Formats: sequence, C-alpha cells, structure tokens
Amino acid sequence: MPPKKRSRDESQEAKSSEQDSAIYELIKSKERSGVSKTDIKASLNLPETQIVKALTSLCAKGLVREVKGARRGLKHYVAAGFEPSEEITGGSWFTDGAIDTEFVSTVSSIVADQVRKLGVATAEDLHETFQRVNLFKSGVSLQQVQQVLTVLKMDGRIEEVKSTGTGISASVMRGKVCYRCCPAKEASAAASVPCLVCPRIRDCTPDGIISPRNCVYYKKWLNF
Repeated sequence: MPPKKRSRDESQEAKSSEQDSAIYELIKSKERSGVSKTDIKASLNLPETQIVKALTSLCAKGLVREVKGARRGLKHYVAAGFEPSEEITGGSWFTDGAIDTEFVSTVSSIVADQVRKLGVATAEDLHETFQRVNLFKSGVSLQQVQQVLTVLKMDGRIEEVKSTGTGISASVMRGKVCYRCCPAKEASAAASVPCLVCPRIRDCTPDGIISPRNCVYYKKWLNF
C-alpha cells in the first residue's frame, strides 16, 4: 500500500516546525549574547515574515524571550535558561533599554553616604559592602561603583586622595587611592554628564553608530 501523501497544510506545518527548530537552535547556541532578527535572517536566510512568526511562537511557548537592548532599543532574543549579557542590556544602569536615572541617583546617594560614614573609603571597600549586604537586587559592579565615584568627585561632593596609612585612613594601605567627603558646596552640571555612567563609553566615537551626536541623554545635558 503506497504511503499516504501529506496534505498541503501538513507539509506547511512540518516546514514551519523545522524553521522554528532551526531558529531556536541558533538562539540557544548564542547563550547570553542572544540574536536579533537581523542576525537570524543573515544566518538562516529566511524571510522576515517567517522569522517573526517563529519568534512569536517560541516566545509564547516560553522557549525564548525578547530583550530590549540598550543600543538604540534593538531587540534581542535569548533562550530560556540564559540571562542576557550586559552587552545587550547595558547593565544595571539600564531598564528596558533606557538608562535608569532613578537607580543611578539612588546608588550615587548611598555611595556618598557610605563615604561620609566611613570617613575614607576605597572603591573596593564600597563594592564589598554592597555585595555583603546585598543592597541592590540587580547587583552593582566594581566598575559601576568607580563610575559613581567619578561623578561624585566631579560634582565636588567627594575628593580623591591617597592614604597616608595613619589617622582616619589607617585602615587603608599607604599610597592607595581612596575617597573622602568634601565640604558641602553648590552642585555642578558635571554631575549629570551621562557619559560618566554609560556602559557603552568605549564604543562611543564622534562619527560612529554610538556617538554624542545621536545620544538623547547627551543632548539633554547640553541643554542643562
């Protein structure tokens, strides 16, 4: 008895399933880096309509999730079980692809307060404190603490000094860079420079895709 021929609908469904699987395997292989629709199209040479349909299906099944990236809001897709990398999200400073100014302000206030309480503190001291008490659910890296210290220093709220190893800085190794509070003074516009807390600062060039020319936060600062 000859095998039963597949109906047209069955054939299309099977083809669609194969394409869904191919897209899923591609996304999964990228782990935390994820992929964009453009990446999928370039890798698998599939029509955009099929890619959109497959991604919608995979998201609905909970196999992948959509992540809005910090770079021009470009959407990436990451397989379930993987946390998107900071290259995609922009790190803790960003929420849904936009800089979280409230979070930056909160961290800045807490860092300044800790420096005041300790008398003098190093970036490592502050970072260890945050890690120990688990103050922020999303976590704060040492680099982010250093970025905040730079902002506070330019704002005149703290100053950078080298430990003498005696007196108030006795707990800090002699010659190590540390920070202490400055007398209260009027805040400067430098405190709001977005570049100082931007995780993409190394990728920023005058004529590049990421540049001060097309940065909405930089334009707002210029009009401060």
